[in-house]
Amino acid sequence: MDKQEQELVSEVQKLFYNCQLNQCINVVNKLDIDRSFNCHKIMQYYRGLSLFENQETQKGYECFESVIDENQKQNQGKVNEVDVMIRVMYQLEMYYTNVQHAEKLNFNLEKVFQDYEAQHSSLPNYKKEIYLFGKGMFLFIENSREQNYIECTKLVEEAIELTQEYKQEMMIALGWMYYIYQKTDLSCKVHQQLYLINPRYPSLANNFAISLHEIGKNGKAEELFLEEEKLRNNNQISIQNIAQFYFSLENIHKEREYYEKLFSIVPKTARIYHKYGQYLIRIGQKEKGLSLLMQGLQIDPQYCPIYQDLSDIEYDNKNYVKAKEYIEKCIYQYPKDGYYMYRFAACLEALEKYQEAIEAYKQAIIQKNYLPYKIFSNAKLGMLHFKLNQHLKTLEEFLNTCNYKSVQSYQQKGNIIQACFFLNQQSKISLKDKLQQINKQNGYIVTRFEQFSIHVGDKNLSKLFLYRLDNLRAVLAIIAYQKYIESELIFQSQILHWDLFLN
Repeated sequence: MDKQEQELVSEVQKLFYNCQLNQCINVVNKLDIDRSFNCHKIMQYYRGLSLFENQETQKGYECFESVIDENQKQNQGKVNEVDVMIRVMYQLEMYYTNVQHAEKLNFNLEKVFQDYEAQHSSLPNYKKEIYLFGKGMFLFIENSREQNYIECTKLVEEAIELTQEYKQEMMIALGWMYYIYQKTDLSCKVHQQLYLINPRYPSLANNFAISLHEIGKNGKAEELFLEEEKLRNNNQISIQNIAQFYFSLENIHKEREYYEKLFSIVPKTARIYHKYGQYLIRIGQKEKGLSLLMQGLQIDPQYCPIYQDLSDIEYDNKNYVKAKEYIEKCIYQYPKDGYYMYRFAACLEALEKYQEAIEAYKQAIIQKNYLPYKIFSNAKLGMLHFKLNQHLKTLEEFLNTCNYKSVQSYQQKGNIIQACFFLNQQSKISLKDKLQQINKQNGYIVTRFEQFSIHVGDKNLSKLFLYRLDNLRAVLAIIAYQKYIESELIFQSQILHWDLFLN
């Protein structure tokens, strides 16, 4: 880029960072003519982000898809850091409103950051932070629903330390990652750091307020929500979040004020009809609320959250066939989504199609799903097998509910007590089968065997749980020895102290 283009890019970036979204869009629309391709991509990057933050979501999709398509045609597979940033932030914006769609397209992000590393890692222009940010976002989207708190945040933290150019984008992403992983204190810390750098970054005040509300700092959260409202007046996401905030505080007058403000926004989206319809149903105006949900589907016939609500309403009214039909609309769009499959399985179970429900619950566990619904699926399988007098399979599934990594302690205790209830059944499952089940357990469940030993009634089973736990501790001791101690046991002769070595 020449100097003039660099100045233009700087101007566009400042407009976005200053939350002057309409101005940013207008400048790009007016001046992105006959520019170098890299200048064009950067300008469209900030235009796309501005469209998303301005709640012009469909135009945001079109902007990013267009520039991605242009790059594929013009550069024939070659990518640079701008291409990675476009795909990363595209995925993040998508994740905010449609997790399933972000997961569905996540393979595109994986390809672009891998291509960037392959093409540039040996060149002077390689920016490691871009690769790290791309990989971190990919892993986050891939694993967040199952609460696999893996290396994604560390990768983004490292990227932030290495960069100045895209620091603010990386920080807003990291703050949201911590929030989703329920690391709310860390989320607040990152948001506070970004707030000190640039309090006007689009959606920062909103995201920061959500995190503060989560830890009970409602006074500061309210200040930030109202600050966001001033920055992005008539933004449907922020207005909806403020309404929800006042609902949680049981301030019915403020809640009504902001839901009515939400519904006054034009043009109306399916999301607006959905959220206002939900509100009306909750306050007893069911017929009007249902009418609004249907109007939302007229605007966007593929808007799954409305189908979910309609399915719930029909399920509560015991219209299970209709409930199943609505959730099938979601499965048609996302056939590999475990959450929708769980809801589908519940309809089949209610219709007493138990074998079909069992297969659907199994798919809900295998497919991408929110962690609680994977655990619920195991428990539902256990109860279905119990109804069918398949008691050993019942025990297997309740043991499976205890074999997940990230579970709230109170939930885990309940899962263990349920599993022990079936272990304590004397007549339904033989002692031999119980022993075999315990012996074949591997994974996180073994670390919880001390709790099993407390709640199980049979002393022999209790001893077996403790024996398995002792074996695990012994293995961990050997691993720790090899990793941390062995290298220190070298005498002056440089001879390893083999008599202490365990393999």
